[in-house]
Amino acid sequence: LIHICSRSTGRSTMIKLCNCYQSFMETPLSPALSDLPSMFGSTASPVDSAESIEAKILTVIRNFSTVTSSLCISERLPRFDNMIFLNLTTLEGDCYCVELTKKGWRIASLVHDSMNGDFRRMDLFIVYHNSLTELLRGVSAQFENLINESQLFTPSSSSCCSTPRSTSP
Repeated sequence: LIHICSRSTGRSTMIKLCNCYQSFMETPLSPALSDLPSMFGSTASPVDSAESIEAKILTVIRNFSTVTSSLCISERLPRFDNMIFLNLTTLEGDCYCVELTKKGWRIASLVHDSMNGDFRRMDLFIVYHNSLTELLRGVSAQFENLINESQLFTPSSSSCCSTPRSTSP
């Protein structure tokens, strides 16, 4: 298993790839904040049925590393070809465990490494979002401000982490 994690540290962002919990290799990401518009553009490919979700997750982590405090694949929750859990920390410092399936992106919990949502806020946990951008716009005001200030997102563009819409009834 490979652990993939991205944390913003000042101006540079690192992705950690490790084959065990003890050692890791840190690789600086080359894109600067000014390069983000192209990453959210229509050239990015959506998660499709021919590829596992985990195969796309590195691209997602790279694309969102500068607009989140932390985005990591959960080491404690199960991973499957069609489902994966991510630990997300917003720029405000709010923690979420996010489920990614073919249905879309869903907040599973208000704490990392957990699938247990808060029953008092069920509306937050039952909604599947079409993209991580859409999910973040709902939970992170700083992300929304960053997107608006940088004009990174246009309604017609598709994100690398969009989920395909089924055409079957």
